[in-house]
Amino acid sequence: MSEMEGVQQYTQQAGGGSSTTGNNPTTTTNANASNNNNNDDALYPIHLLMDELKSDDVHLRLASIRRLSTIALALGPERTREELIPFLQDQLDDEDEVLLVLAEELGGFAEYVGGKEWAFLILGPLENLAAVEETLVREKVSHVSVRSTPVG
Repeated sequence: MSEMEGVQQYTQQAGGGSSTTGNNPTTTTNANASNNNNNDDALYPIHLLMDELKSDDVHLRLASIRRLSTIALALGPERTREELIPFLQDQLDDEDEVLLVLAEELGGFAEYVGGKEWAFLILGPLENLAAVEETLVREKVSHVSVRSTPVG
């Protein structure tokens, strides 16, 4: 599955793209209402991710972390830099297995923040991960190479 298909699937699973109000589904013809709906749809992935990362279920948090690249692609580089990276920076108080997967995901994140000129933003969360108590997480971070080009 391509990254774009993953974004579309994630958005559909999240319920994005529907245009309903209250209990009565309607088709919106007003351009302003359509733009508001598009803005809400654009915000939905980050809000869903935040909810999943705050879940008590560690498996849900792990699944969410594994979809970070899909979320970042949906958000675009600017919103990834301004919203997702700071959010991840604040989410470093978690189970060791979640932090381990986060370190793996952040290693290939340079392309999602806007390329090598913005890759330094990933270093903050990685630096914090390198300071956690769990040795496996610190070792994973020490082996992470921040790639500035897509692999594949």
